[in-house]
Order: sequence, then C-alpha cells, then structure tokens
Amino acid sequence: MVINLNNMKYVLTSGCSFTKNKRFIPSQLGENEPIRFSWPESLQKELGDSYKVINLGSATNDNMSIVRILYYWINKLTKSGIKYEDIIVGIQWSDPHRESFYFKKEITNEELKETQHTLSYVKDSDRDGFFFLTGGFAPPEDENIWRHFKGTEFKQFMNMYSLGVLSNNIINSTLHWLESWSHFQLFCEKNNIETFYTSMRNIFSKNVFEHNFDSQFLHKIDSVNWMEKNAILEPYIKELLTNSKFYFYKTFGGLLDWTRDNIDRYSDINPYQELENDKKWKDTLSKDRMMYGHPTPKMMDVFVKEELFPFLIKENIF
Repeated sequence: MVINLNNMKYVLTSGCSFTKNKRFIPSQLGENEPIRFSWPESLQKELGDSYKVINLGSATNDNMSIVRILYYWINKLTKSGIKYEDIIVGIQWSDPHRESFYFKKEITNEELKETQHTLSYVKDSDRDGFFFLTGGFAPPEDENIWRHFKGTEFKQFMNMYSLGVLSNNIINSTLHWLESWSHFQLFCEKNNIETFYTSMRNIFSKNVFEHNFDSQFLHKIDSVNWMEKNAILEPYIKELLTNSKFYFYKTFGGLLDWTRDNIDRYSDINPYQELENDKKWKDTLSKDRMMYGHPTPKMMDVFVKEELFPFLIKENIF
C-alpha cells in the first residue's frame, strides 16, 4: 500500500498523441521516451519534486478513452492510500469525431504494442478484450489490425462507419464526449479533485467543423463555436465551458495552434516531432508551414512556461 506521508500531489494527465505520441502500455504507467516528451513532462519541470506528474496519454485516443483511463488510475491511487484531494487532473481533448469500440478477445501486451489503433487500460491478467480506436479517419490498411477479427465484415463495417458516419455526422461522437466530460467533472467536484483542460487544436471553430476537420482547413479558424450553435449540444457545452478551467490559445486554440503561431518567434527550435530526423527542417517548414505535426519537447517547454503554467497559477490549480 502506498500512503502519502509527504503531502505529495499527484497530477494525472491524459490526452491523445499531443500528450504522449506513443501507445499506452498498462505495465509501463506514465513512462515516456524523451523524444516524445510533451506538456506533462514540461509541467513536471515547472512543478518540482513536491508533485508527481503521471502521463496517461496515448496515440489515437478518442475523448471517451481519455476520460476512462483517468477513472482507472484515480481508483488505483485511492485504493493505495492517496486521498482524492491530493489528486489533480489535466486533460488535453482530442478531435470529437474519434470513437472507440470494445471487443472481447484475448490479446497480449506484445500484440498491443505492435498493433496500431488498439488500447487496453489494464494488464494481461485483468482483461478479456481490448478497445479498437477509429482515430477519426479512414481505417488503416495495416493488416496486423484486421488479423484480430475473423473474416472481412469488421473491416467493411469500419470503412462504412468512418466514411458514412464520422465523416458526415459527428454529432453522436461529440455528444458522447460532452456527456462523458460532464459526468467526469461532476465526479471530480464531488471528490474535491482539481481539474483543468486544454485541447490539441481548435476543435470548436465553425469553419473547421463545416469542413469535417480536414487538415487543410485547420488554420482557417474563426471565433464562432459551432457547438454553441447546435441545439442538441448547446446546454452541455455552455455549462462545461462556463464552469471549467480551460486553457485556450487566442479564440478556442490549442497546442497545435500555438505551435504554428510561434514557429518564427522560436526559429531555432525544431517545432515538430515529425521533423526530428530532418536536418533541413527549416527548409521543409518554409515549404509547408501548416503541416500537421506534434510539438517537440523543446517547443512544449516554452508552451508550458509561457502559456499553460501561468494560466494554472492564475486559476489557483497550483
């Protein structure tokens, strides 16, 4: 049993690849590779040794999965003797058109590590299946995924679902996210758990929504929140944005929006993980400034120091 004798605060962070750009492995809680460090590791530097920041992010996570993993690890900490009030939660929301499906099927940790678009919150001995993550785009061609399903029916279904449902109508997945967020926020308030939020990018822009979150329109954001203009979603989003501590860059922007805007300001910092092996990354950026990329550890250090940490201090999170 772990009992908090030194008034240590635990900061549980969760998100998609913009929080940890690798697979979540249940047996490797919070571990990350230095080249994949993101805002949670940068936050740890700012907070010092009296806080323990645990990175629970995972590539391709949908927003419901981002919340679920926090329930598991809040429960794990409290069962080990940690008090609710010694836990702080930070969430980086992903795109709302991502989904996850649970399948009852045996799969080893090694298979999970090798297979994209899969997720499990618990170790081998505690599970009887795994989650398939849609990623919010057409299903991958990697046959390593489809070998876990008999026949071709599932692949055909996922193609239909991605193209016919997610691409044309994301109200269902968005509503699932807002309901999950609402429930989680109430749970945290009930148990005196501090919460704060940010996003991978501007997921509220009406213009981006109208173009189905297509990457070529990511920079054409506006100040109109499409969720507030939708009668089905409006009660949820109005309540949640009013009563949550949510960091936005400019109007509803997130990590990617801030990074793109600061490429010139920090011209000596390689901004994107995707360019880490590109010795001529400055030339690459000059040709494609709006590329879709995950911020590098150095870029996240600047973001946390200049943006996120001052916001959290102002909101009395720390």
